[in-house]
Amino acid sequence: MNNKNGIISLMLLIWGISSSGAIAQNVTAFSLLEAQAYAVDSSYKARVALYKVEESEYQVKETMSMGFPQLNAVVDYSYNIALPVQLIPAEFIGGNPGEFTEIQFGTKNSMMAGATLSQLIFDGTYIVGLKGAKIYNELVAQQKGATDFQVKKTTADAYYYAVVSVENHRMLMDNLAELEKQLFETTKFYENGLIEEQNVDQLKLNVGKVQIEVDNASRQMIIAQNMLKFQMGFPLSDSIVLSDNIQVLIDNATTEIAGRYVFDVSTNIQYKVANTWVDVREMQVKLEKAKYLPSLNAKLNVQGNSYEENLDYFSNGAVWYGSSFLGVSMQIPIFSGLARHSSVQKAKVNSLITIVQKEELEASLQLQLATANANFNQALAAFNISKENVEFGKKIRDRTYIKYQEGMATSFELTQSESQLINNQFNLVAAALNLFEAKTQIDEILNN
Repeated sequence: MNNKNGIISLMLLIWGISSSGAIAQNVTAFSLLEAQAYAVDSSYKARVALYKVEESEYQVKETMSMGFPQLNAVVDYSYNIALPVQLIPAEFIGGNPGEFTEIQFGTKNSMMAGATLSQLIFDGTYIVGLKGAKIYNELVAQQKGATDFQVKKTTADAYYYAVVSVENHRMLMDNLAELEKQLFETTKFYENGLIEEQNVDQLKLNVGKVQIEVDNASRQMIIAQNMLKFQMGFPLSDSIVLSDNIQVLIDNATTEIAGRYVFDVSTNIQYKVANTWVDVREMQVKLEKAKYLPSLNAKLNVQGNSYEENLDYFSNGAVWYGSSFLGVSMQIPIFSGLARHSSVQKAKVNSLITIVQKEELEASLQLQLATANANFNQALAAFNISKENVEFGKKIRDRTYIKYQEGMATSFELTQSESQLINNQFNLVAAALNLFEAKTQIDEILNN
């Protein structure tokens, strides 16, 4: 499978985490579809994607609020440590012409309180931006769908690996049971003086080798299940049971994939996202064009000012001087040194790029589907051959054992037949993984 080293490293990490925790308390059975449904609700990536959708919804509301009335209040207090000195002609107060007199105006304390109500009347960028925010929300929702499909794919990969590891463990356990049976029979023959001790020792050696493989398979089975739980967002401290076996999954895959060479590309989530990006780029062109339009705003301001020597602004004797105004302002863009023109042209080029990328994606998806189907058919044929080879390997192993008991086969031939069977079983496991990998690639394209 792809990225095997990374998968193995992650499995080892999860094995270390789970093995140091408490003993499992709960056991839950999952089919493949049930595991995928659980992962879409509970996996870490799916939950983050859901929060991003919620964030985008608030982004739309935030953009909408810019067109609502805006009310702001202000309170300003000043204490004049030293009042400024002004010079006025002395003759104003009876002095000599040509001379100036120093005078101070104001009070030690002053306070201003007011409120401003503003309303956007027209702004082309706001109208376009609001539409763009809604498209962005749609894009994030589609990306959530893409994340869900990716979660289903990684969950399926982990489920397949877990099922295959169970099958590998089962086959090795069957081998071990057969070898232990052979060892028991051979020991009886030796005790009755019918064969040499070397025959017994050889079988003990074979049993030991297979026991090591069984122990490794057992560990891999636990690691694979922990990997599956991690992908699902399922508690590592709890246990799961795989209700689908390898043959059921292969039969289902063969039925589902047969003849799926053509599909409606518009249903693919990647294509939907690419199509929405085209809308986003087109909206950016409109946004840049809207910057040529004037904007109109209205404002209402009411405020009061008070000047006192002492801090008695709220007493009955306090005097407040009120003022208010109502105004409308218009901003008219005239010349920006060709910056706006360049921005519009750049947005148009970006829009054309996304259209070409969408066309490329459409062709790529068709190619990927054809390739994935070819890989699936090849993997299915390899699996069926590997399955037959395992049966042949069992027959050869059993016949070689009989010949070995009769003195017609050497210990080397017996060991070789056992090794050949185990290799055939490993090939079967690898073929199953390749088959499932091809299946998940097709599922990803078809949005299954």
